[in-house]
Amino acid sequence: MRMNKELSLLVCPICKQKLLFPKPTRLYCSPCKVYYPIEHGIPVLIDRSNLPKHLEKQIQYFQTETKDYCKTYKLEAWQNKYVDRLLAHVVTCKGKVVVDDGCGSAYISIELAKRGACVIACDLNMEALIRLKGIAVKLGLQNKILPACCSSENLPIRNKSADVIVANAVLEHLPGEQLAIQDITRIAKKEAVTMITAPIAYHLLNPIFLPLNVIHDRRIGHLRRYTKEMLVSRFSKWKLLNVFYTGHTVKIIKTLINIIFRLYDVEKIEEDDERLSTKKMFASNISIIFQKK
Repeated sequence: MRMNKELSLLVCPICKQKLLFPKPTRLYCSPCKVYYPIEHGIPVLIDRSNLPKHLEKQIQYFQTETKDYCKTYKLEAWQNKYVDRLLAHVVTCKGKVVVDDGCGSAYISIELAKRGACVIACDLNMEALIRLKGIAVKLGLQNKILPACCSSENLPIRNKSADVIVANAVLEHLPGEQLAIQDITRIAKKEAVTMITAPIAYHLLNPIFLPLNVIHDRRIGHLRRYTKEMLVSRFSKWKLLNVFYTGHTVKIIKTLINIIFRLYDVEKIEEDDERLSTKKMFASNISIIFQKK
């Protein structure tokens, strides 16, 4: 692994001091006297042997999900809408530092790297990060994306270094939600843009789907759900730019029908859902775009 812009932005997750790069297989924090391994070309900046049980279960769940991802890359229609919503508030990606916090399938990382951003893709799921690394090589983006295995509650990223931060489907999983929000704020430059997406509060769901969502939350490990007011309150050092609601009842029903009958065009489904993006009732998710004050 060569030293690049993204790697130079990594810091020790404990003391937040600069990391040394003594060997290609590890990083070193001099103040803490701690070595961090580099596995498959991916810095591992967390002690995976000492994780809370909740996060261990989360990793197991998402590792199983990762096996369903193919090793090739295709941007889905719903993913493209999230990219468009974010880019509407980012003047340019070229040369910008993006932190994709809890990157998952990493479509945000890939799409913003394609547009010239330098991306640090963070996740606890090593299998997803290894997949991302392979895709980045195939797309010629290996010098634009740095996968990093780390915790969202203790990001190993330098203070005030990120221009754009994305945390989609992250906060609801975290025992230390406030720590994660503090770290997002810490790493953000002034006027940085962040996109937060989370499941919407139960009282806003279509009652028909409430039991299924309760079961889903327990299975996937959701600890909480959100309203606009809750997120605005938590991100008090940020200015609200926009709010989107997605996954409305019509979209869910048509998507379920499509699984069997393929009656609807997926692009049209997303367009219909987009037209309802200002409506919070009977949505599934809320996305908020903030700008740091």
